[in-house]
Amino acid sequence: MVASMSMVFVGLSEIADHFDVTLRSVSWVVIAQGLTISALMMPMGRLADIIGRRKVHLIGLVLFGGGAVFTALAPTFGLLITARVVTAIGNSMGQSVGTAMVISVFPARERGKAIGSQTTAVALGGASGPIIAGLMLQWLPWQAMFWALTIPIGIAFVAGYFILDENRVSPNRPQQRPSFDWLGAILSGATVIIAVILINNPFGVPVLSPLILGGTVTAVMLFTVFVWWEIKTDSPMLELRLFRNLIFTMAVATSNTLTYLEASEDFELGRWYHVLGTYDGSELKIYVDGRLEGSSRSRSGSIDYADSTLVVGAYVDDNEFWAMNGKIHEA
Repeated sequence: MVASMSMVFVGLSEIADHFDVTLRSVSWVVIAQGLTISALMMPMGRLADIIGRRKVHLIGLVLFGGGAVFTALAPTFGLLITARVVTAIGNSMGQSVGTAMVISVFPARERGKAIGSQTTAVALGGASGPIIAGLMLQWLPWQAMFWALTIPIGIAFVAGYFILDENRVSPNRPQQRPSFDWLGAILSGATVIIAVILINNPFGVPVLSPLILGGTVTAVMLFTVFVWWEIKTDSPMLELRLFRNLIFTMAVATSNTLTYLEASEDFELGRWYHVLGTYDGSELKIYVDGRLEGSSRSRSGSIDYADSTLVVGAYVDDNEFWAMNGKIHEA
């Protein structure tokens, strides 16, 4: 599942060409998946506590595999985005129970090694994804990446179905099934989505714009209502009273901070820029997203745009020019 996220980055340009969409538009293939996983991770974990981790894990594999097939067969870009959302739902279900099942199955003296092995597997998956995707795209269309994902997912489903024991992976599941906190799930999901969009600002609006300020106020209000509801309800999605333990609170904060910093190196909901150069034999003009940013006659020197998702740049120096991750066309 982790490898699939890094594989998609390599195939974005191929997908954009196939559906004839801009790089800014195709970035929503990643954005939609990231937002869905972020919003559903915690609710899916709570759902697994109620109905069983094995069941959630297997359903997640089915949704993930079905979403991969749906992505490969998508006839339009809109359906492709829908397919990625379905895939992300399955991804969130799998990720929400993975570590919990490892902790439940292994005895206390071996949990460190078990979690270390799982973390290593996740790291290897994230690192190998671009390599696998790059090799496949040398000879095969981008759809092949998603067809290939069905093979390990199918193996994982068969292994999980016959090997996983619900009583072992969900040892503390209550005999009387509690109610699911639907309001808490909606509030937490909405808060996370708004917060992620505000932090990454994929639309490129000014920080002090009404959209950013209004979104910040909305996120704070939603989070406040979420905390109030979780304390009040009898069956909370997140037991906030656990945070009274200082060591637990610091451990969670440190883990989440490190996870975010690690993920931010590979995944940001950033903006996409398009570089276009025109050259008529005497003057080179550089346009970024349709705006004239410099020319050789104006001796503007360098134009360098660095963004979290894509880096584009152009340099004008007398008779030499180049563009990185953009397109130069001679008029």
